[in-house]
Amino acid sequence: MAQSSPPPDLDALGIELPPNRPHQFVFSNKVGGFWYGETQRENRPSHQGFTLLEQRYLKDYAVHLGDTLLSRSAAETIVLYPDRLVRGYPQLTETLYFADKLNGLLVELHSPTPQFLRVAFQFDPILGELTWRWDASLPAAFAVAPRLSGEQPAYIAVAAWGEVGEVTPELSPLPRADAGKTGEASPAFSLGGLNLPELRRGYFAVLVGRNEADLRHSLQALQRQPLQGVEHRRRRLQRLLQQAELITPDRQINRAYAWALLSMDDLVVGQPHPGIWAGLPWFNQFWGRDSFISLTGALLCTGQLETA
Repeated sequence: MAQSSPPPDLDALGIELPPNRPHQFVFSNKVGGFWYGETQRENRPSHQGFTLLEQRYLKDYAVHLGDTLLSRSAAETIVLYPDRLVRGYPQLTETLYFADKLNGLLVELHSPTPQFLRVAFQFDPILGELTWRWDASLPAAFAVAPRLSGEQPAYIAVAAWGEVGEVTPELSPLPRADAGKTGEASPAFSLGGLNLPELRRGYFAVLVGRNEADLRHSLQALQRQPLQGVEHRRRRLQRLLQQAELITPDRQINRAYAWALLSMDDLVVGQPHPGIWAGLPWFNQFWGRDSFISLTGALLCTGQLETA
C-alpha cells in the first residue's frame, strides 16, 4: 500500500519563484482590506497596492539603499508563502507579512551589517494632499486624507522601529493660504519618506484608521508584538488545513489543494458580518447573489461547519 504524505504545513507550502519573471499576488486581511502587488517589479497598474473597504490608500512603497533604489528586479530569491512574501537581495532580506485584521502594511527588513535605508510611500492621489505631523515619541507620522467621505477611514500613519538607529522623517513644509500675511512657517508638511540610518533588523508599517487615537493604539500594539497578527493568521490557516484535510500519496496534489483551500478562505471576510468576495482584486465587495450562492459552500469546503 502506498504511504500517504503528511498534510503540508505553511512553510512547506512556500513557492520559490524564478528570477526575472514577475508574478502578481494578492491577499486579504479578512476584515475588508487586501494587498495586490508584484513579486519582482514595482506596482504598475492603477489598481495595485493596499485597498480597504473599496478605497485604495497606498499604491506602493520603495526601499532605498542610501540614494539608490533597491529595485525588486534585483532580488536573487523570491518565495511566496500563505503568510508572507520574502525577497532576498545581496544586501538584505525583505519580508512583506500578511496579517489578519491589520488595516495596513507590515514589512520587515534584515541586513547582516548596518546600512542606511530610506523608505518612501506612494499614496493614491485620490486621497487628496496629505499633510503630515511627526511624533518623535513613537516615532511615527500622521495624516488625514481630506477627500474621503465620513464613511471611509481617513486617518493614516507611517512608522518604523527596531534595530534601525534614530528614525527621522523627510518633511517639506506645505504653503499656507495665510503665509503671505503672517509670514509664519507652516505647521503642515509633505512626507518624502522615513530614514533608517543604522538598519540591522527592523520593521516599517502603514496603518489606516478612523481616528488618530485608534491608530496610535494599533501602532503601539504593533510595535510591542509586530508578528501577533501574522501568528494569528498562521494558526488559523493551519487549523483550516486540519479541518478540511486531504492527504494523497502525491505531494504536489497535496500542495495544490492546500493553496486552493487557503486562497478560497481569503475571500471569506467580515466587514463586519461574514460575506464572500467574488474574487480579488476586482470584486472586493459583498454581492447578495454571490454570498447567497457561494458563502455556505466556501465555508463547508474549508471545514468551517459551525459557521456554515
